[in-house]
Amino acid sequence: MQDCPDGYKCMAFAEEGEPAFTGTKCTPVVQNPGQVGDPCKVDGGWWTGVDDCDHGQACWNINHDDNTGQCVALCTGTEDAYSCPGAADICVFWVPGLAHVCLQGCDPLLQDCPDGQGCLPDWASNGQRFVCLAEYSFDQGQEFDPCEFSNTCDPGLMCWNPESAVECDQSAGGCCIAFCDINDPQCTGDGAQCTSFHGEVGEEAPPPFADVGICVIPG
Repeated sequence: MQDCPDGYKCMAFAEEGEPAFTGTKCTPVVQNPGQVGDPCKVDGGWWTGVDDCDHGQACWNINHDDNTGQCVALCTGTEDAYSCPGAADICVFWVPGLAHVCLQGCDPLLQDCPDGQGCLPDWASNGQRFVCLAEYSFDQGQEFDPCEFSNTCDPGLMCWNPESAVECDQSAGGCCIAFCDINDPQCTGDGAQCTSFHGEVGEEAPPPFADVGICVIPG
């Protein structure tokens, strides 16, 4: 509803130390705010709800090293009838009732996102959709590199269970694993096979993504 006083916007926030947003509050809109697609910065951390994006927008895809990200539009409407400014945008209900953002939909096998972004699962939909997220791997994030967050692997890879590949550091929290095409399976890991991504997460694959697999050692 964006029902804050003039000069303020309604934003999701969390108490410091919480792993996800816990509420909403009115925060000030800065002078000369960023627009959708512009670089942005959060004040103090992703959880504060304070950033330099315009009214109806939020700083998203935060790089936790320097608190920078990219301005995205907040969804309007309801979960069943949402609205986003871009025709290819998907309303991602990151925390239902609190944090709803418009992100570009994509195909993980095509990696058809803008430069600097990777196509990754929308976990708010249990991986039924894929969206573009800023990629913060920098010099790391290659196949079999350790990872902590979904968007710290190079495009075409995702942060997954280290047990999925013998090449991974088994003591790491995550490991960069490749997407693959079930109809044209090509995996580089020793003993890895192209396995249905949705099968791995215990979901039925939606028709547009029935050929999406990941390279893992069969369980």
